[in-house]
Amino acid sequence: MPVFVVACSGRCGSTLLSEMLERHPQVLSLSEFLVPLVLSGVRHAEQPLTAQQFCAALQTHMPTTSALLKAGITVSEFRYPFQRQGARHRRDSGLPFPVNCALSHLTDDPDGAFDVLLRRVLATNGTCVRDHLTCTFQTLAEMFGGSIVVERSGGSLLFTAQIRALLPQASFILLTRSGTETALSMSRHAYFRHIALRSVLTAELGYDPYTSPQRGGVSALPPDLARQLPEHFTKAGFEALDLPLDLFGAIWAHHTERGLAALPARFHHLSYESLCAGPHATLRAVAEHIGAAPDPHWLAAAAPLVSPPQCKPESLPPDELAYLGAACEPGVAALARKGIV
Repeated sequence: MPVFVVACSGRCGSTLLSEMLERHPQVLSLSEFLVPLVLSGVRHAEQPLTAQQFCAALQTHMPTTSALLKAGITVSEFRYPFQRQGARHRRDSGLPFPVNCALSHLTDDPDGAFDVLLRRVLATNGTCVRDHLTCTFQTLAEMFGGSIVVERSGGSLLFTAQIRALLPQASFILLTRSGTETALSMSRHAYFRHIALRSVLTAELGYDPYTSPQRGGVSALPPDLARQLPEHFTKAGFEALDLPLDLFGAIWAHHTERGLAALPARFHHLSYESLCAGPHATLRAVAEHIGAAPDPHWLAAAAPLVSPPQCKPESLPPDELAYLGAACEPGVAALARKGIV
């Protein structure tokens, strides 16, 4: 099966694009699968890995997702139906990463779909990551339809090199959005705020307290940061935390610089702005790139999903906007070097 990966910074329209592609009968649209797989310790296509080991990796809990759910914080990308009768997981127990997003985007019974996937991987009994990914994509395509895989994970641009190692045959779609708009959107989104918080804690402590049992140096943390350690983390404390806007600009710039340097020489580029301004033309170009028919019924169903962007950096105070622009500048320069303005 041909595999395409949407490389993006997050908060740049990747969920919208994924939901548009979900409606195409030829496309298996996967959300939040490859980056969590990398974070679970799966490294490259030829990595020797038993079927049991790969299934164990699929059952990894992502630390930010677990922390937010346990604290009663949710975001629209989290789709697991906790309220469903017979749901296997609770908000305070954590859940395997494919169940939270990838499978919950595709079915109302992600637990059942996950069981089928695990059984198929075990039965196929592959010996390396390439085998297991091939089995995964084929199994999901058989269950949910589609002959073309398009995967997107928020923030995947940072992991471009690792994803290319996992899927050397994959083609890439670069999705961009104005750095200042993206950073402003990140600053208002709980998941990316928590990622930013973890970066601040890691800089202060020398390790990430959400992935490490170490607690050296915590007594020296400022009180507002000490309250964000996983053992003290609460919704109220997190929502009260003030994170500077230019931190999100720096995160966007870092993702952009690192990801662009790792992209293959040939990739398809589209912008969030073009997707909003001309969804029909932009989606036709995407369909042509991935080898899918630009079906008019699909275009008619997908285009209305566009809604006006909510983040308007020009509404910021001039000095704050200037700081944000300066933080984004390295990313803007990296895009310009690729001929993207």
